[in-house]
Amino acid sequence: MGFLMETRASETEQTSLQKLFGGADLSEVDVNRNSILSLSAVASAIELISSTISTLDFKLYKKINKTKIEEIEDDNRLYLLNVEPNYLMNSTQMKKAMVQDIILDGNAYVNIEKTRNEIKTLNYLENRNLNIVLDTEPIHKDAKISIQGANYEVYDFIIATLNTVDGVQGKGILKNNRDLLALSLLIQTYLNKNFKSGGGVKGIWKSDKKLGDTEFEQFKLDAKDVQETNANIVLNSNVNYTPLSNTNRDMQIIEIKQFIAAELRTLFNIPEKLDNDGFKSFIKIVLNPIINSIESAVNKALLLEDEKKANWFFKLDVNELTRADIDTRYLAYKTSLDAGIESVNEIRMKENLEPVDGLDIHKMTIGQALYNADDGSWFVPNTGVTTKDGEVIEGAIDTKSKVEDSTTIGKEKDKLQEEKV
Repeated sequence: MGFLMETRASETEQTSLQKLFGGADLSEVDVNRNSILSLSAVASAIELISSTISTLDFKLYKKINKTKIEEIEDDNRLYLLNVEPNYLMNSTQMKKAMVQDIILDGNAYVNIEKTRNEIKTLNYLENRNLNIVLDTEPIHKDAKISIQGANYEVYDFIIATLNTVDGVQGKGILKNNRDLLALSLLIQTYLNKNFKSGGGVKGIWKSDKKLGDTEFEQFKLDAKDVQETNANIVLNSNVNYTPLSNTNRDMQIIEIKQFIAAELRTLFNIPEKLDNDGFKSFIKIVLNPIINSIESAVNKALLLEDEKKANWFFKLDVNELTRADIDTRYLAYKTSLDAGIESVNEIRMKENLEPVDGLDIHKMTIGQALYNADDGSWFVPNTGVTTKDGEVIEGAIDTKSKVEDSTTIGKEKDKLQEEKV
């Protein structure tokens, strides 16, 4: 009696992923940009992160002193970063491509085309089209960027990196998490092959008589057809097939697939639930490192040395990401206004409303005194007094006179009351 049966591993061997996949070597799995983007968990996470950051606009600021920052609105570099960096791409496309490169490869490169100090275009460059040439100096390192045989200086590029030790090359998930991605691809390939074959399962074959060499080869072909096709199979009268509904291997595949899905989610640190609190964590943990990398690279490459010394800096505007619902925002505005942190016009500008003349005032705690940030004057509604630099502004009501007038009026009322009695 002949048998063709599934070989069962020992309990120790069942915990080995490579034994589970027939001795598959993870180092032989082709892990590249295109292959890992076929993993839905990876593709959706990268799309979420890159699409979110690509919608943010750059702003240019100049720090005047410790308490005052001036926004620079008229600068050609803002047009290149926020509208149209070059002839072919728009700014959203360029920023999205940069974020994807940073996540996958750990670095992103944008060539700066300029005439003297005037920047003309910003040209995104795919990582596969360049090579980094480092010198052998351990301390004062230098590097060149080679593109199709031509060498460029590093200051000709915006270079944004993560997990770098030299400032020009980083490490993304393709290098840092290769084994996890390889295992995910291996499981996906196994499942796809299983679905394609109609979901054939392992089973036990039984022959009532001993098979010769020719018969045994045909027997193996028939067994393969049963497992890899959903077509009708006719067996010889002396051959029986009993399928196994859930093999140990199939059960492990399901458990491992669930484990891999959880690991991939952890890889990107994306919260399971993106509610209000989850989204705040998403911004701090996932987006901020990439945003800081891009901001630092832009400041290093696009600012002149004199501007750096004068405390100029580019910054991505994340206010839209943290913009809450209307009830939450207005409650926060009321708290800020009552505490004297913001003026009415500052709050109106946050809501994209035009400033109103006379509303550049701050509430203060001293009897709800009002402070005008434009001219530095104070107004106390209780007394009607307006002061500036400790002096009563001409034309305002004098506090002492007002108090004396109030006392005189009170005495006259009391006198009239006594005469009536």
